[in-house]
Parts: sequence; C-alpha cells; structure tokens
Amino acid sequence: NPRDSLNYANRRRGELAHRILAGLEFVRTSWEDELGAAAKGLGSGESEESAYADIARSLARSLEKSPAAALFEAREGRRVLREWTFCDAGGRAFRMDRVVVDPDAVHIVDYKTGAETALLESDREQVRSYIKIVRDVFPGRPVRGLLAFLDLRKWETVE
Repeated sequence: NPRDSLNYANRRRGELAHRILAGLEFVRTSWEDELGAAAKGLGSGESEESAYADIARSLARSLEKSPAAALFEAREGRRVLREWTFCDAGGRAFRMDRVVVDPDAVHIVDYKTGAETALLESDREQVRSYIKIVRDVFPGRPVRGLLAFLDLRKWETVE
C-alpha cells in the first residue's frame, strides 16, 4: 500500500482527525465551535490537547464550505453512524467513517488526511465496496460515497 510509507506524525495526525470527526454528529452552530467541542477532552496532557485543537481548526476550514458540509446538517429523519462497523455477505467487517442515513438516500463519507495523499484507485474501490454493503443494509435507497481529502480540500463522489 503506497500509504504505508507515511511517517508516524502524519499517521497520528490522521488518527486524531478521525477521533474528532467521530465525535461530531451535526453542526448546529459553527464548524469551529462544534469541532472544537468534539476535540475537547480527547487529549491526555496539554500538548496533545493543543494538537487536537489545531487539527479541529484545520478540519473546520476544510469542511465548512465543502461538498460534505450538507452531510453534517441536522435534518428530519436523518441518522448518522460514525465509525460504524458493517459486515459484508462474507462476514468480513468494515469500519466506515461516516454514514448518513436519510429517509430517501444514504451517503458514505470516507476521510483521508495528509498533504501528500494521492487519490488512489484503491480508495475508490474501498468506497465502492462500502456502497455495495450499505445498499444491502438499506435496500431501495440510492447510496453514494464521498472521498474527503481533508488536508487537500479535495472531494470526489463515488457511485
């Protein structure tokens, strides 16, 4: 995997970003306030708390005007599954970053971090496999995926 060469600091930053985003169901006030609240208390010690706060601010700048922003709005009948594990027909488990379940559609958001992150066909394939699994769980609803390259502020829809 080309991402295996990412250094420890970049991998750790990605883990912290995923933890913050896992704590965010909806944005009801401002992105910075909500992500800051999601980051609060995750760190152990002052330097880690500061790292979480910095990442939260970066995530806010990245997401607030992104194609993913609408998937963080509270809507009637909307459920949000964060870091949720689904099983495919073969019994293999897949943890998905964010699955937004609306009465008429389902959206999967897969987060990627790192400035050097290149879009890989394996990323698209990963999301396509998620779509297939989620279609089986929510039959009759259209399912779309969104690759969210948070640090690059790039977005790609996968169907």
